[in-house]
Amino acid sequence: MHRRVRAAVRDGARARDRACVERRSYGLARSGCVMRSFGSIAAAICAVVCWLGASGVARALTLEEALARARERAPDLIASRAELAEARGEVTSAAVPLRTNPLIEAQGGPRYTTDGEWIVQLSVGIEQVFELSDARGARIDAARARVASAEAALADVARVLTAEVASRYLAALAARDRAALAESGLELLDTMREVAQRRVDAGDASIVDVRRIELARAAALSERDDARAELRREIGALRLLLGIPAADALDVEGDLASIAVAWRASTESGERADVVAARAREREARARVRVAEALAVPELVAGLAYQLEEHDHMGLLTLGFTLPVFDAGHGAREQAHARLDAARAELERRESTVAVQIATAREAYDAAVDALAASVESARSAGEVEVLVARAWDAGELPLGEVLLARREVVEARTLLVTRARDAASARMTLEAAAGGAR
Repeated sequence: MHRRVRAAVRDGARARDRACVERRSYGLARSGCVMRSFGSIAAAICAVVCWLGASGVARALTLEEALARARERAPDLIASRAELAEARGEVTSAAVPLRTNPLIEAQGGPRYTTDGEWIVQLSVGIEQVFELSDARGARIDAARARVASAEAALADVARVLTAEVASRYLAALAARDRAALAESGLELLDTMREVAQRRVDAGDASIVDVRRIELARAAALSERDDARAELRREIGALRLLLGIPAADALDVEGDLASIAVAWRASTESGERADVVAARAREREARARVRVAEALAVPELVAGLAYQLEEHDHMGLLTLGFTLPVFDAGHGAREQAHARLDAARAELERRESTVAVQIATAREAYDAAVDALAASVESARSAGEVEVLVARAWDAGELPLGEVLLARREVVEARTLLVTRARDAASARMTLEAAAGGAR
């Protein structure tokens, strides 16, 4: 299917060149030059892209450059990277060998004996709590799983963000192409108005013809301004997504039809980032259950002490155990098991959702490419109609009403080509995002 679209694009380009030669041979050198950029849309919108690229002063971003900038500098990704750094800090905290710091105590003071003597009594001790359970290992596993989840979540944010950037970028390309179509139509109508005015002056036509052309020109002018306004809106949305200041010039470049058929099957391999994140959250939840269960295990309290009493020096070893009587972690275990159940349900939902999204996106993409191929053929036929109508108009063989009607049909066919190209390109980016990433 992609080869068929490319072949249609090449055939359309050849038809465009033949049309230009025919227009010149029938004395339409002036209007033929105007129609040349207009007729190129019938092939694959290529000449429009070149025309705008040559006339623009702003540096144009390609789709690849926009996606790369989104992955590097987008504000949403900066926040996700901060969350990843926080998760890595939890691993460092969990890896500490002992959960609590040692406790050092010192006691001292005089003691009054029954003999009326004052005796100095002093004691110094250190005490440490040791975990007898595998709570430390569980905390490390939970922290590492959280890091894996944060890394996958960062990748998923990039996946969703690049898909949104691609959508805005393609919308800007489509608006640019529609504006170029309308601009070419305005130039053509200006030429037609001059010809009609000369015919009116010669008494061969009515002033009504001039007014009808002016009416069609006003409609084309409105379409051009609407397309330019949409282009500015999409460029503004791109600025927000990419973090580009308003003072920096920004433009887009590229060919919608070429983007539409550039699907790469390599993006279909591997597990999607949101599924990886859900799986990591499920591992973290299982580790949190182990941490909660460890609360029911007693802890060992060991210590050393030195005591001075009168002239006696004593060394003491202390051992003790905590008794999880009042708080054995019942509530923590209930919460941990509930989070585990939720994480498992979320993982299952994600896996089934991804499968449906990929299948749906693939079907939509195939249908969009079919529609694009049909639209390319239609636009190529519109180019041939344009040549015949221009020939008949120049020879005075076709009434103005039929010329304007034919022109409207040609414009609609070429506008539909822009729409179909955008739909196919958007479907392709949706499929790539569903399969794992927007390039």
